[in-house]
Amino acid sequence: MSSTRAEQICRFGGFTLDLGEGLLRRGDESAFLRPKSHALLLHLARNSGRVVPKADVMDVVSPNVYVTEDSLTQSVREIRKALGDNLVRTVSKRG
Repeated sequence: MSSTRAEQICRFGGFTLDLGEGLLRRGDESAFLRPKSHALLLHLARNSGRVVPKADVMDVVSPNVYVTEDSLTQSVREIRKALGDNLVRTVSKRG
């Protein structure tokens, strides 16, 4: 099964997440994200506007692998650094 180029692009908040190249772009600027951060950002972008439970995030970012919450925290920190603090919110006790 092949995917089209359009299926490999996710746009949100002035950013473009290129799934094929693994790059996050804003205009002409691009930023590289580690694979776990890239997977997390893609999941969050696809679920924009809703609270994503932490357990769901852990399953997506590290399927079938035990990771600590520190690993998730590091990925969120990397995403916030790339996007700015206002696009990703943490909701206490929910996700």
